[in-house]
Amino acid sequence: MLPSPPELPTTRDGLVEAVNSTLRAVALLATEITEPQAMLDTPCAGWTVRDQIAHVVGLEARCIGQPGPDSHQIPTDLAHVTSDTKKFMEIDVDYRRSVPWSVVQAEAAEVLTARMEQLRMLDFDAETLIESPFGPRPAKAALSLRTFDIWAHEQDIRDAIDRPGGMDTPAAGVAIARCVGALGHIGKEAGLSETEAVTLEVPDGPFAFSVSSNSVGESKATLRMTAATLTRLCCGRSSADRESVQITGDTAIGARFLDAMAITP
Repeated sequence: MLPSPPELPTTRDGLVEAVNSTLRAVALLATEITEPQAMLDTPCAGWTVRDQIAHVVGLEARCIGQPGPDSHQIPTDLAHVTSDTKKFMEIDVDYRRSVPWSVVQAEAAEVLTARMEQLRMLDFDAETLIESPFGPRPAKAALSLRTFDIWAHEQDIRDAIDRPGGMDTPAAGVAIARCVGALGHIGKEAGLSETEAVTLEVPDGPFAFSVSSNSVGESKATLRMTAATLTRLCCGRSSADRESVQITGDTAIGARFLDAMAITP
């Protein structure tokens, strides 16, 4: 029998180590990525590798108190910018598109190192309000969301440059926990009733687990997939190999559940 899924950290040290584990990875990748690699497309629509780095750097710079380039006007014809939230996210990215890659690399090293040091020095508990890109938030909510976001982009970068990794880190555990936490919502989006559920089995890696989308519902289908596929589906990434998901039980319900799995904006 598979164990239960990972849970979000609640201690200061656990929260800091989770977000810093993916910040370290992105900072290291940024130093090693060549300029041709930086221009590769990623699974995140409209963004190259360098855009991914710029996104992480831009938001983390705001978290350490640096002003963002909010007066910068982004192009009006970007097909992937479909909401006000995406417009905000695009500002830091588009602002850096005219900056040499070597400058973006240097900024990544400076900003991400400063952010990791800031988090190590902060005195807080899970409910302490701390700064986030969207204003003060309780630390558990803010840092688990930042961990998930940064880790998802770390995986986008790894996909683009064909350098797998980061699936056994504290950040990966947080990302998986947040995906699991959304299973009830996914079930509703898939049209499951209050008495129906889908069982999710992830048999691989250090975070192997089995969980129901509804603890009081009857399981109508079981979806078996890798942790990488789970997180990519929940992030709405086209690189997720849906065909690799094994569905047993009611295949129509299982397919509807897969259709509803994207939980990111």
